[in-house]
Order: sequence, then structure tokens, then C-alpha cells
Amino acid sequence: MREWAAMRPAYIALTLGFAVVLLAPFLLRSDSGTSHADAWRLVIVSPHGEAIRYEFERGFAKWHEEKFGQPVAIEWRSIGGTTEISRYLDAQMLASFRRHWTQTLGKPWSEDIGRAAQDSRLAREKATPEQWEARQTYIEDEHTPLDCGIDVFFGGGPFDHNRQALLGNTARVGLLTDEKVSLEFIPQRFRGEDYYAPRLDAKGNPNRAFDRWYGPTLSSFGICYNLDRLAEAGISRPPRQWSDLTDPLYFRRIGAADPTKSSSITKCFEMMIQQQMWIALKTRGIGESNYESAARDRESEVKAALAEGWREGLRVILLIGANARYFTDTSNKVPIDVGQGDAAAGMCVDFYGRFQSQYTLSADGQPRMVFVNPYDPEHAVGGSSVNADPVSILRMGTESQAAGNRPYRRVLARRFVDFMLDDASQKLWTFRAGEPGGPEKYTQRRVAVRRDFFTDENRRHMADPELNTYEMKEFLTYHEEWTAPQFNALRQIIKCMCIDCGVELRSAWGAMIEAGGPRSCPQACAALTRLPAFAVEAEGESQSITLEYGSGMDGYVRLLKGNAVTQLALGEAFTNAVRKQYAEAEALAHSGQ
Repeated sequence: MREWAAMRPAYIALTLGFAVVLLAPFLLRSDSGTSHADAWRLVIVSPHGEAIRYEFERGFAKWHEEKFGQPVAIEWRSIGGTTEISRYLDAQMLASFRRHWTQTLGKPWSEDIGRAAQDSRLAREKATPEQWEARQTYIEDEHTPLDCGIDVFFGGGPFDHNRQALLGNTARVGLLTDEKVSLEFIPQRFRGEDYYAPRLDAKGNPNRAFDRWYGPTLSSFGICYNLDRLAEAGISRPPRQWSDLTDPLYFRRIGAADPTKSSSITKCFEMMIQQQMWIALKTRGIGESNYESAARDRESEVKAALAEGWREGLRVILLIGANARYFTDTSNKVPIDVGQGDAAAGMCVDFYGRFQSQYTLSADGQPRMVFVNPYDPEHAVGGSSVNADPVSILRMGTESQAAGNRPYRRVLARRFVDFMLDDASQKLWTFRAGEPGGPEKYTQRRVAVRRDFFTDENRRHMADPELNTYEMKEFLTYHEEWTAPQFNALRQIIKCMCIDCGVELRSAWGAMIEAGGPRSCPQACAALTRLPAFAVEAEGESQSITLEYGSGMDGYVRLLKGNAVTQLALGEAFTNAVRKQYAEAEALAHSGQ
């Protein structure tokens, strides 16, 4: 009994500890005013963090109850970054379709049927009758009950929302029709970026993504840096453009994110390439004003410039990877680490950088971390476009099936999109915390998408009143046709060159730095940064692959779309070639070349 008495306090403490762990989610749940028993529930999947979720849950609940007299509550689903969310939605929707195909339609299932059902590029003349039927059944909005139990996909980049729409996983919102093809207060396209999908695609055909996603706020990409860490590293001039981050002074001091985990980060790397393409064009006297005529009349010169920009863009990415301390799975980790001084600089989405900078002010109000949009003053070329941060409504089965125990699902999801395009949400994105109609706790420091929102009155309450995409000149004009076909391939290229072979890359780069830097060993630098070329056994034959822009990348992209065996062989051959290349560069650096 004395032993039990002695141990009793420990058991009590342990029991209380377990109780705290079990009750923490309930104790820490924010009081958003949406805990009514009769509240309508909206289920949202989002890559956004707690600050956005907190403000928009409260904001939407307030807006909805004032407008419709009905309390609402949001249930958030945390799956990961946008890429992980897309994979989850693909898998869940395919499982839903399989049940419909086998149980309702009574048809046999196979992996081939599943692939065809989700193949947005399936051509009728290249498909079997069964494959074509599967695809057409999958995209039949009215009669095929796709449903994953989630109502809204909120946040991420246009790439994934557009892909989900083309795949067949999202529903028409109902804001636009064939008669009304644009919104009065938001441009459909600005400087090459879509803020919602056009009615016709690039070939003039009806666009399935039309009216299936909208961008309620805008974002760009840039550089965040820590002033104290720069001073410690002897860096007197803060980074102003992407190429500044290739300086050997940043060796093992840069925070970077894995593009295979985030479409937004892939877009960031794509911006580096687009900037170099614009620089190559401008050195040939080709700018925005005469690009269209040059593409027509000076085709070979334009192609040469784009190929040069592609090579230089990949070189910039490679050397940033060589300077990287790590490649994290979560893109918002980078500005946090830079703000805390765990990295000297990094790449991030603008609002992550601005949001973090305001929480790292010193006691006297001076910044410790700074965010800048990259800009090349010599060529007057920005380092990022401004793209949308969309919202989509997911398919919810047929009307009767969608109802279930939430007969209001479709109505509530549509109202959420309406809210996201309303002035009420624009204030949450842009106003300082505590301003009338603005966020309660977290200043988001985002950019409004509505052109009519930038009034003198609204600017008085904005955290960044100068941030008006429609007036600023430091952003580039995005050309989708230049790099979008290589978007997924770019993820894999960076993964192989900078992540899978990261140890070898940093070892070679470190050897070059010890030898006096890249200028002291130009042969080693050339070996390190040349585009890999290799042979791969795929599709029953040996195929030569290069990463040169044009036909070289066409071959790589084609094999990357092959089956799992082909993809594995391609990745293995690529990795082996890169490792040999880095070993060669390191050997040349050690030999003083």
C-alpha cells in the first residue's frame, strides 16, 4: 500500500496528462460563433495555414448569418500541400467512380478503365470503346455520382484547380454561362495569368474548366532574407533577384522547398526560368511590345532566346540548390526559418514572406526579415508573375445522393464562393487586423483581386496599400506556352538534380568554393552546370535524352508520362548521369581546373 501511495501522484499526473491530450482539440478550438446545434456544416480541404483558416471561418460565418440568417460551421481537412490534396482527391473520386461503374452500372473494372476515366487528354480515335465510355461516364456531371465527402477545395495554385476541373472532379459554380462569359470586377486574364478559366481553350474548343474555379486573391513569389544572417555571412548587398542566390556566400545558408510536394513552389521555380527567357529576349531587342510580331517574323531568333533562357534558368535553379541547407516538404517553413535566423535567405510565396516579416520586428520596430519581389534592373524584367489563389466546388454526386444528411451542401458551397469574391473577403485578405470589416487577429497581407476594391477609403485600412497588381510594373508577363508543358517535368528535374543528388551537388560546389570559387575553376563549373544527356532503356529500346529546350525536353516529357516501369528507368538513368557529372565537377575542382 505504501508503494501505491508513493506511486499514486505519478499515476494521477499521467492520467491528467492523457486527459489533456484527449481534450486539447476541444479546449483549444476557436470560438468562432458557429457552434449552434442547427449550424450548416461546410467541409473544406485546404493547404492554407491556421491564420487564414481562423479568419475565414469566422468571416464566412458572420457574413452568412447576416445575409441568410443561418449559422454555419466549417470543418477543415488537413492533408498536406496542394499536390498531396490533388492526389487525395484523385484517389477518392476514382474510388467513388469505381463503385458507380461496378455496382450501379454492373460493368467489370480494370486498371485500364481507371486510367482512362481520369485521362483528360484521352482521344476518341486512340481509345477502345470501353475506355472512351469510361471517360465520358466519369465527366458526366448530372448522372455520375462522384463524391469524396468534401465540398470545397480552397487555396493552392491555378495549375491544380484547373487540372481538377479538366479531370472531372470539380463542379460548375454557376457564376458564368455561355451568354455571360466574364465578371465585371475581375479580369479573366491579366499579364498572361488566368484569374478564372476562359470559356474557350487555346484551340478554340469549349473549356471544361470554365466556371469551375475562381481566384479570390492573388499571389506572387519572391525572396525573403534575414539581415543579421546576411551580416554574419559578409553579404553587404541584400539579394534583389533570383540569380543573387547563386553567390557562393550563400553556401548552406538558403532554405528551399520541395517542388514535388507543392505546385506553388514548382511555379516559383518556373518563374526563374521565365525571367531568364525574358532577359534572353530583351538582349535581342524583343520585349512585351513587339514579342508577338517577333514570334511571327523572327521565329528562329525567338526559339534560340527561349532555349538560352531555359538553360540559364536551370543553371540558376541548380546553383540555388547547391547553396541550399535543405529542401523542406512544407513551403511555409522557409520564411519561418529565415525569420528565426535558421537560414539566411530563401524563396517563398509573397504572403508567407510578408506575414512572417511582421512578426520578426525588433523591439524598436526595425525589420529582422525582409521580403522582396525579384527584379532585374539591368533588363527591367520582374522575377514573378501574379497568379490567382483559387477556390473550387467539388462534385457531390447526384442531387439526391449529394443531400444525405446535409441537403444544403451545394447551396452552401456556392455561397462560400460568392463570399470569397465579395468585398467582405477582400477586406479579410488585405486589411490590418482590427480594422472595420478586417481580420480579427491575423493580418494576411494579401492582394485583392477585385479591381473596384482599390478605393481611397479601403486603402486607408490596408496593411499594404501600395500592393495593386493592376498598377505595379515590377512583375513579368507570363507566357504559358513557354514552360507550362514542362511543368510536371520541372518538378522531377529539380528533384533529381537538387534533392536526390543533393549530397553530391553540395560536395562538388563546396570543392569549387574551396578552390577559389567558380571563376577560379571554370571547367569544373561548366561540368557542374551543363544540361545532362543520357541514354535510357524504355519502351523496348535505348533512347537518348537531353534536357535541351524543344525536342530534347519533348522526349523527356513523353517518357515521364509513360507507365511506372518507364518512369523508374528514366529516373534511374537521369540520377546516375547527374551523379557522374557532379563527381566529374568535383574532381576538376580538386585538380584546380
